Amino acid sequence: MLGHPLDSDLEVGLRVLRHSPLAIFLLNKAGAVTWHNEEAERVAANWSVTTDRLLPANRADIHHEALKTAEPARDIYHTVEGYYLKWQVQPVDESGATLWYGHDVSAQRLQRARLLADQARYRLLVENSRDLISRHAKDGTFLYASPAARTLLGYEPHELVGRSAYTQLFHPDDLEALFNKDPRVFYERGYYQYEYRVRRKDGHYIWFETTSVTYRDPATGELADILCVSRDATRRIENEKVRDWLARTVNATTDYVVAFGPEQRLEYANRAARTRFDLPQSSASSALERFYQPRSVEKFHAELLPQVAHSGSWQGELEMLDPAGRIVPVLAVALPHGSTEAPLSHITLLNRDISERKSAEALVRQQQQRLEQARRLSAAGELASQIAHELNQPLAATANYASGALKIAESRPDLSAADLREPLEKLKRQVTRLGDVLKRVRQSIKRGHVRRSAVDLTEVMRNTREHCEWEANESGVSLELTVPADLPAVSADPVQLEQVLVNLISNAVAACRDGAPQRRRVEMSAWQADDMTIRFQVRDHGPGIPEGADRHIFETFYTTHPGGLGMGLPISASIMEMLGGSLTFTTADGPGACFVGTLQRANSVRQETDTPA
Repeated sequence: MLGHPLDSDLEVGLRVLRHSPLAIFLLNKAGAVTWHNEEAERVAANWSVTTDRLLPANRADIHHEALKTAEPARDIYHTVEGYYLKWQVQPVDESGATLWYGHDVSAQRLQRARLLADQARYRLLVENSRDLISRHAKDGTFLYASPAARTLLGYEPHELVGRSAYTQLFHPDDLEALFNKDPRVFYERGYYQYEYRVRRKDGHYIWFETTSVTYRDPATGELADILCVSRDATRRIENEKVRDWLARTVNATTDYVVAFGPEQRLEYANRAARTRFDLPQSSASSALERFYQPRSVEKFHAELLPQVAHSGSWQGELEMLDPAGRIVPVLAVALPHGSTEAPLSHITLLNRDISERKSAEALVRQQQQRLEQARRLSAAGELASQIAHELNQPLAATANYASGALKIAESRPDLSAADLREPLEKLKRQVTRLGDVLKRVRQSIKRGHVRRSAVDLTEVMRNTREHCEWEANESGVSLELTVPADLPAVSADPVQLEQVLVNLISNAVAACRDGAPQRRRVEMSAWQADDMTIRFQVRDHGPGIPEGADRHIFETFYTTHPGGLGMGLPISASIMEMLGGSLTFTTADGPGACFVGTLQRANSVRQETDTPA
């Protein structure tokens, strides 16, 4: 019971409210609870609280305020152990009491809390996204821009609000494409995706990729606003341009470019490969064996794939097969383009046709073989000329001494053998010299080395003059030798050095044999040039070397004498170089020619050495 008289209308009302789905309380004039319904008890029991905890602590103040104003108090929220009640207070006419109607809004408040949390997360996502999130009016004016505007466009977000993206940021050409529904503008289920150039605050353009969705007024169907998500696509678009350029270049190249996938099945062939190997546009069924010779296929598996797996590429020669079965030699470069898990699952081969190069190389090899054969013939001829030239002098001297001995024996039959000793000894020396020359030539051919030792130059020059005297006497030419008594030894091969001197003296004798008697002489001399160098000289008094010929006299087969071979001076110069010296031509004082040889002074310890020929 309420504890005090109530009019019959209020009691009737309370009986009705007892079973209401709302929690209802009755407060008397003093603000104390005098009644509550069954729902209030159920709610209190469910929340494990007493019924008085369901009302706010300041309920008395709210009660008196409602009586004072005679107006209901609405939307009074009260939290109970995490649950929410929304109260409405209704004054009771002329009784001084108030009725409290409570609504359980816990579910609604939880839903709202979740909504607010989601909004906060979305706001955090938008504000930290690297993509520009923006909202526009139907004329393109910015209504909102996320903070990414700073990075992408150089604008503060508030600077974009009120600007028209269409007229102030879009590139004019791309804006026209957008309004004309260019094929670059993709549409699917209410979403537009398009690429265009947008101008940054600093004035230069970048590429944007934007996905947008439009919102329309449900009542009128008119466009309300546009929500856009934009990102910088400059790098991707530029890379795509490069890839497109590379693709067109690969397709246009004359090299045969083929790409194989799993199990070495063809996945791509450029225009040159399709034309040469008669491939249709769709030829994915073709295998590696369709293009390469069997041994090249073996090389592909045994060498190419391991090398690509190890270093990332391979280069070498392979042999392809055209539809007619002809072998096409190619210089191939192999590159992988598979995944990191299976790097060899896809292999691209760039094949350059080297058929012409191979043919040219074969012709060059044939030409080289012919040239080598000609060189060998020339070398053989030169060697024969050298041998003939070096053997001519000792053979002629041998024949001369043998002829002189026979003449003496025939003219004086009673002459004793002892009287023939001198010509026979000279004959023996020439034969020995002939053997030395042959031995030296044989060693030069076999080993390519010259044997050097300390040599008495004075003795060599005297022996050479003696060997050449018979030739000089036959021509009426005198041989004059001037050598100092203290001339040091030189480093040389005595036989080689003598051969040089013989050649120079023979040339000198031949040069002046037809001159006036007073000019038929050959001067031989030697001297010490410095501490390490000894020089010798052979000079004739003949007509000399013709003008301009001095530049060629040491060239092989060049000669100024009728019937000459042009071998003597080149061979002599080569010998001097092998001996560590030189042979030069100098202009003589007066008529004639003068040749000067330079040799190194021998060491104090006379030790033989081998010098490369």
